[in-house]
Amino acid sequence: MTESRFVPYRWLSHHAIYQLPHDTCFLVRCNGCGVERDISREYLEQVGRYLSPKAIEPRFRCILCGKKDAAIIAGGWAEERIR
Repeated sequence: MTESRFVPYRWLSHHAIYQLPHDTCFLVRCNGCGVERDISREYLEQVGRYLSPKAIEPRFRCILCGKKDAAIIAGGWAEERIR
């Protein structure tokens, strides 16, 4: 049996969205309550194609607690075997 987990790529956080590899996945995490959601690359490009994820973060509001304290994390999904 396998399980997927998100692996952040810290070295990608300061590049503009258009500079990131096309297989990069994005996760938005609320620093207030900890809720996490996937976000599409297409949506991030509409918001700010020439901006870094760090520059886009202040625009997001949490759907659960309402705080504007988000972190956009670039990374990928890795498969792990469960024994």
